Amino acid sequence: MIIEDKYLGATNCKEGDTITFVDAGVKGEIEQKDKTKKKVYNFAVDNGEYVLTYTPSNKALKSFVERWGNKTELWIGKSFQVKIVDIEVAGKEMKVVRPVFIDIKA
Repeated sequence: MIIEDKYLGATNCKEGDTITFVDAGVKGEIEQKDKTKKKVYNFAVDNGEYVLTYTPSNKALKSFVERWGNKTELWIGKSFQVKIVDIEVAGKEMKVVRPVFIDIKA
């Protein structure tokens, strides 16, 4: 058996992959290293092979809202392409997914 990563991230996609929103998302919380809770949004997305959970960063969320509005029900069926970027968080380098908008289904 192969354990698959169920969250969309830089480790299980590649630059240029097309990702499509499958649902309107749900609010959630994640516990940070300092034990505080951070509010997040989790969306089901399809990468063409299987459905993953996508927890976009605040920067990505703002770009979706600018592009498609703040009613996430209207995001269902909308697509973006993956751009992998390097960022530094708390002194640690990491790769993250950034959306690049494509005109099909946009």
